[in-house]
Amino acid sequence: MVPPNLSTDAKNFDAAFWKRVNSNLDQALELSGVALDALLSALQLDEPRVAAEVRKMLARASQQSASSTSSAGALGAGPLTAVASPGPSVAPLATAWVRSEGVRPGLTTQLAPVLGAGGERGFDDLLQRALKAGRHRQKMTRNPGERCGAWRIESLLGSGGMGDVWLATRADGLFEAKAAIKFLRAESSSEGFEARFAQERALLARLNHPRIARLLDAGHQNGSPFLVIEYVEGTPLLDYVERFAPTTDARLALIRQIGEAISYAHSQLVVHRDLKPSNVLISNEGFVKLLDFGVAGLITDREHFATTESPATRLTGRGITLEYAAPEQITGESSGVASDVYSLGALTYHLLTGQRAYLPEVPGRAALEHAILHTDAPRVSDGLRTRETNPAKDTITPVADDARVNADIDAIVAKAMRRNAADRYATAGELVADLRRFAERRPISTRREDRAYRSRLWLRRNWLPVGLGGTLMMSLCVGLAASMWQYHRSRAEADRANRTVDFMIELLGSADPDLHGGKIPNALDLLDAAAKESHNRFRDEPATEERLSRLFARVYRSLSQDTVALPLARRSVELASNLYGTDALETLRARSELALILYWSDDNEQALKEMQPVFDRLPKHIAYNAPEMLETRQRYANILAGDGRTTESEKVLRELIEAYEAQPKDVPTRAWKIADVEGDLAANYTRASRWQEALNLMRKNAAIYELRPAMDLKTALTHQGNLITVQNILGDPRGVESKIRALIEQWRSLAGEKTERIDELLNDLGVYYVVAGDAANSEKTYSELRDRVRARSPNNDGELLRTELDLIEIRARFHLASDAQVLSGLQSMVDRVLEKIPPTSHRFRHYLARGTVVAAGYGRSDLAQTWLDTAAARGKDSNRGNDLRMIDARNQWARSRGDHDTTLEGLKKRLAVMETNGEKTSLRRAFRELDAAYTLTLLGTHDATTINAAFARTRAAVPEGVPSDHRIYRQIAFVTALAQHGKSSAEFIKARDALAADFKRTGSEMPSVLGGFYVMPF
Repeated sequence: MVPPNLSTDAKNFDAAFWKRVNSNLDQALELSGVALDALLSALQLDEPRVAAEVRKMLARASQQSASSTSSAGALGAGPLTAVASPGPSVAPLATAWVRSEGVRPGLTTQLAPVLGAGGERGFDDLLQRALKAGRHRQKMTRNPGERCGAWRIESLLGSGGMGDVWLATRADGLFEAKAAIKFLRAESSSEGFEARFAQERALLARLNHPRIARLLDAGHQNGSPFLVIEYVEGTPLLDYVERFAPTTDARLALIRQIGEAISYAHSQLVVHRDLKPSNVLISNEGFVKLLDFGVAGLITDREHFATTESPATRLTGRGITLEYAAPEQITGESSGVASDVYSLGALTYHLLTGQRAYLPEVPGRAALEHAILHTDAPRVSDGLRTRETNPAKDTITPVADDARVNADIDAIVAKAMRRNAADRYATAGELVADLRRFAERRPISTRREDRAYRSRLWLRRNWLPVGLGGTLMMSLCVGLAASMWQYHRSRAEADRANRTVDFMIELLGSADPDLHGGKIPNALDLLDAAAKESHNRFRDEPATEERLSRLFARVYRSLSQDTVALPLARRSVELASNLYGTDALETLRARSELALILYWSDDNEQALKEMQPVFDRLPKHIAYNAPEMLETRQRYANILAGDGRTTESEKVLRELIEAYEAQPKDVPTRAWKIADVEGDLAANYTRASRWQEALNLMRKNAAIYELRPAMDLKTALTHQGNLITVQNILGDPRGVESKIRALIEQWRSLAGEKTERIDELLNDLGVYYVVAGDAANSEKTYSELRDRVRARSPNNDGELLRTELDLIEIRARFHLASDAQVLSGLQSMVDRVLEKIPPTSHRFRHYLARGTVVAAGYGRSDLAQTWLDTAAARGKDSNRGNDLRMIDARNQWARSRGDHDTTLEGLKKRLAVMETNGEKTSLRRAFRELDAAYTLTLLGTHDATTINAAFARTRAAVPEGVPSDHRIYRQIAFVTALAQHGKSSAEFIKARDALAADFKRTGSEMPSVLGGFYVMPF
């Protein structure tokens, strides 16, 4: 049958001719101005009859649009304003209406014989329906505040081909609630539409799944049907993955959630038929919510379709979105489960590659339809390699770990997007199951089938050469070579995976007590064995060894066994650089892991060398505010602080805090992330000796650290330990000892006896005993710490020297060794510093400054001067804490030479820094204020008022919580008696004897030189 009113030469108007008209009309409707004129001119030269027919249909479209415009009002008042362009071309006017109503011109061939019972047919009837719908939309305007049953509409959320969606609130007072009201668009007289509305309402009412927006109510308002649907507060799918899901596994986890919801709907005999990114929201908790089952249909037979849907609905799929539509939806065949499976595959392709599967070079729906109907979907891995130079508006950043997208993903998506519905996954559940197997590193179901399928397609496409004798052999050879290459590649991957699995099985099997003398080995013992064996086992498979090395390094790092993790991380970087190149994402991630381990190993200079290129180059692969990049920026800030660049570090950390504060307040991780970054900022303050600011910031978040979120338990414990450290340094002893011991047990339980976090806590415990004046426990704790460091890393000179210096200072402070023993140990320590520690290391000035203080305290101003000059001349670090240590060292050196004026000036500088940093009360400040009063007394040139003011400042600096029997009070009494009564007075002798008795009570002797030993050098 030839459609009437389409040509005056109906006898020649065959299917082939109409197909050419239809295709060119689609392109014409997408163009305007010069582009349209060029198309029509070229068409006139090649196919005059086709050009004439296209011009007629464009003119008719213009006439219909013009008549609609005159009846609907001014052009600017209608829906054309956003699309139509001024000028002589007639196409934009028609195109605007077609776009605004979601009607697809590519179906005009199929629609011509069936649309409408009378009047005009073909494109004119299609346009007429669009115009009538547009007039109906204008008549059905709504305003905020209107009632709709028990609901009050508030604001327009969006518009689509099937209707408008409004935000509404409950208005009858029974309870408070929000909802989304969807007003469905159709001619009010359409009985067919009323039937479809009743069907849609029934469909939604029986869908009860946590990943599907629920139907709450339904009805009519002024003749317009509406559905009241659960209002979902969340982020659109594409926006969410751009910000919060940069990796392959994170994005596939969302696809699995969508697939599970679709699978449930299928079990209720419902298909979605319009699955696309805009129909998926991600809640604030990170869960999928699937929207708009308004285009769904029953999974049933054709006879039922005939009674419930019009022919137009069967053909158009109710305004489907072409980019995600299955081929059978485009051709007008009945759609079902397989159509949703196809859409899931197209959605997976988009999330992984960042762009749609089909992006034809020629613009227009005709080209897109042709690509979907006649070409296979591209491979995901190919889509990651070839990015469009002119991306679509919904293009997003592809997955950051593109190496994770392998042949398994290619096979899964390819099967889901087969052109023939029978070749796809039979159910959405099967697709989800394969995605889950991929996530769990298990074999998927479709790889072998995928290779066979593609071979069949190759033979179909090349049947002619295959049938020719000479070409047959060549084709078979090429095909066989390609198949064998792919086969060997897949076999190699499978063999590598099998060997890795065998390796892990052997590892688990080695837990047999018979292999360990009847003792059951713990997980750490097995990990140690696996880490040692992996290099030998996979030395000829660098890719496998690289992955295992990085994995083991990360595990040891999480257990705070940095000494063990370090060589594994270095091996991972070496292998990744050789395999992928220095700027590859995998290499940058390996370097970032190495930098973190170096940082925790206190090798800050080398850590920064590894981390700087990661920070500079990673944004080329990952969005700047993506979760992985936020974590990288935080790591970079901490390493900057470790290297003494505290100002730069603070800037980065404050930017991170602003980024997390900008997130919605109901994002579950928001409060923790802010507290975590602020904890690092507090640690940064301590490196700049801003102790009081650090304490205030840590106490602000103390309750959050106590909660210890499961996702970041070790980090929370670290922040708790830092809080105790700062509290301890500032001299507040309340609960310190019990808290430290509790944390040590928690770390021992969590990460084993070898974790270096226990070392840090033992150091804190030693400081606590020093401040408390407990000589015996001080020496015992620091001896235990030295032994742990020596056992763990006997060749780590930096760590060993620090613990030996700690013991020297303890023994000097509390007179636990003879002067000769202390000075001999001190000289040996300094010699090793000069030999082993590079001057650029922050340890160089640190250790020499502390050595200077001890030597000067023992009256060896010659040694003190030599070491002080060496530290000043050769030390090249920029650590602010070392600058302050150098001031303390100069003070003590000057005192040892009787230069009290220089000592007093140095003390004033240190107290000024404390005042600037807000450290108004702390034992550290109280000791220095007392040292200043002591120095004023020794000078003998200041009046009583000045000295008494110094004593008043000393008492004011003593923090709350310091017990009344603390040594600070006996030291104050001792210096006060000296200042007010002199050395010969009974008051001074009494105070001196009380202080000496206090030293003796704690297992030590009172030092002969008191000045400077008030200062905590740790």
